[in-house]
Amino acid sequence: MLHAKYEAGETSHSSLVMEAEACIHFVCRGVDYRFTEPNSCPEALSKVPGIYAVLVADENCSPSRLRVLYFGQTDDLSSAVTEGNSRYKEWRRRARNRPLRVSVHALPVTSSEKERRDLELGFIATYQPICNQRW
Repeated sequence: MLHAKYEAGETSHSSLVMEAEACIHFVCRGVDYRFTEPNSCPEALSKVPGIYAVLVADENCSPSRLRVLYFGQTDDLSSAVTEGNSRYKEWRRRARNRPLRVSVHALPVTSSEKERRDLELGFIATYQPICNQRW
């Protein structure tokens, strides 16, 4: 289940409508991290290091109607969520033909793999996404 909230600019539309400035927040170790609006176009991601969340629509999740399938870290967000990822087939299977979405939190280019990995593990421990579970 997704424990996140959306933040959007002022709108006169229903709360289900996300504005272009919308973002999603995930909390890890008491810190609120701002991720980009969930996007179905991962090839539009920048070539920077960061943490990424693979999400799928789920009407049973509240308040966002999105469920986290996977958290990952990379030194290049532009190549992280592609068919070349070893977990991609599992994400598709778990999504059950629903479109995958990706939301990212970019980190400074100076971030180390250890820093990214520690943050990734914190998100995994907090949200326990199904595709991060080791059997």
